[in-house]
This record gives sequence, C-alpha cells and structure tokens, in this order.
Amino acid sequence: MNKILAISILLSVSGAGFCADDAAKTFPAAGISGLSVETGAGNILVNGAAGDIKVEVTDNDPAKCLITMKTDAGTLVLRAENKPEAKAGGWKRFFSTLTVSHGDGCRAGFKVAAPAALPLKAENGSGGITVSGRDADVHVENGSGPISVEKISGNLYAENGSGGISGSCCAKSLVARTGSGGVSLTGLCGPADAEAGSGNITMDWSGVPASGKARAETGSGNIKLTFPDSAKLAAKLETGSGHVFNDFASDGKFPVEAEAGSGSITLRKAGK
Repeated sequence: MNKILAISILLSVSGAGFCADDAAKTFPAAGISGLSVETGAGNILVNGAAGDIKVEVTDNDPAKCLITMKTDAGTLVLRAENKPEAKAGGWKRFFSTLTVSHGDGCRAGFKVAAPAALPLKAENGSGGITVSGRDADVHVENGSGPISVEKISGNLYAENGSGGISGSCCAKSLVARTGSGGVSLTGLCGPADAEAGSGNITMDWSGVPASGKARAETGSGNIKLTFPDSAKLAAKLETGSGHVFNDFASDGKFPVEAEAGSGSITLRKAGK
C-alpha cells in the first residue's frame, strides 16, 4: 500500500483538473470513468449519489496539507498528504517529507458523493474508510483504522493492516484481509474469501452463491459462517485448538472451507 508519506511529485495535467486547498468542489461526472482517493491520516467517506461528483475536504490544515484534486486519464484523483516545509531546503526538506509522523502531519480527509457506477480505489495510511452505495468494483486498503462497507454490488477487495472490516453488502465477490482485526459482514450473496492474522471472522449469507466458494481463515480467533436453512453445502472445517460446530449435513455442492489456528468454527443455519 502506498503510505503517502514519500516525496510528493505533483504532475500538472493541462486542462484536466486542478490542485487547491479549497474545502469543497463539484466535478462534472461526464467523462469520469473512476475514482481514486488517498490520504495519509484522514478519514475517507464515499457515498453513492446521482448527478455530478461532490467533494468536500475535511480537517484540512493548509500549513500541513497538500491537497490534490485532478483528473488523470479519466480518473478523478483526490489526494491529501503532508506538505513539505516551505522554508526548508536541500536535505532538510528531503527528509522532512519522509519522517513527518501522523500525529504531527496532515490529517485531512475527503467526503465524496459520486455516481454508483464509478469504480473506486481508496487508500489510507491511518484513519477510517467508509464506502456505501457502489455498483462498480471497490478496492480499499488501510494501514490502521476501521473499514466499513454498505450496499456494494460490484467486486469488493478490502485490506486492513490493523483494524476491522465490517458492514453489509451483496458484493459480486468478496476478498477481505486483515493483519490484526476482525471481519464482520452480513447480507452476502456471492463467493467470499476472508483471512485474518488475528481476529474473529463472522460472515452471513442471504443466499447460496451460484458459483465459487466461501473460505475463511484466521490465525487466532473464532469463525462463524451462517447460511440459509435450505443451503446444500460441502464443508471442510479445521481448527488447531478449539471446537467445530456444523448445523449442515455437508453433502451438498457449494464448498465452504474454514480454518483456525486457535479458535472455534461454527457453520450455522440462519435463525439458530
């Protein structure tokens, strides 16, 4: 993941956009084919909305933050990063861009309202990421802080170094990764692959996916997977230390795999 603390190289695109510290902007949706949102230590909020794209910068400190808002090859790029010291020169300025801590640096974030059909990539060094109302693919990465998703119907990839991934969505497919933190998702209707270095994994399906499989793995934590009562599953459940509970006969076709280094595994029928 790009931590956004490296030296900032700002490429100007003639007629394609602008860079400013202004708090709010509106971009015509026509001609925009995707969104890219990056922050070093701020919060990112992206909601689905019809019409033009509305962007609000939050918690901006012009003395510390370099805010970029521009279009690049059809993608609307929004970026908040540490501003190099204006009076520093030479090696002092070079090292200042690399070593500013999150506590002392820019903490600006973005609130974005954009059409649901636009694919989204959001990256954050430290802070929350909340995404809702997206029909296209969503790719989110966070260094530390919560990731929350709602009403995602495209493919969803969510990765978190330290923090949980939670929400409710009927994603076409789901990949969830956490180094330290839990995964808690409901309303699933597609194949899913979830891994946690340490943390509980809880996933609920509203129906059995037509293809693919459900997979969950945690180094340390409990796993609970819930499917409708009528589901026909082929389950493979393994734990190093813990108990396994399975409400299903495991003579179906849809594959369900769960593995825990230490922790219990439960494959549950909805409502029980």
